[in-house]
Amino acid sequence: MLETMRRERGYRYGGHWGPHDIGQRSKTDGKSYQGYMAERGVVLRMVPAGRVQVGIEMVRGVLGRCWFDEGRCGYLVRSLENYQRKWNDRMKVYLDEPMHDWSSHGADAFRYMASVIEQVGDGESGGVRTQRRRPRWA
Repeated sequence: MLETMRRERGYRYGGHWGPHDIGQRSKTDGKSYQGYMAERGVVLRMVPAGRVQVGIEMVRGVLGRCWFDEGRCGYLVRSLENYQRKWNDRMKVYLDEPMHDWSSHGADAFRYMASVIEQVGDGESGGVRTQRRRPRWA
């Protein structure tokens, strides 16, 4: 599939990255996600586990350089818009940890991408193109 996307859409892959648990083995056949991808000719590198708050700061650092295709990235955009901290109802304060709900999956994926960009730069992160998009009102 990746080769098809590359050929049909002109994608240029510089690398493929997965979360810190890509080495975890499946309970059904004992293979890891990294192993599945290797069998298909894809080298999957691991994004190191890090503190969530540090990752959120990395997202803030790259977000202004990104642009989103509204037609193809709707789920991701909604995930980022709805990502929020946990609320402590007894103390009436927000906690310093994110709420785990439907939005956290997309937001975590974006956080991993931001971590790769911040740690290894755009050139080695898979050819990620970041550019400023003119606001609609401009």
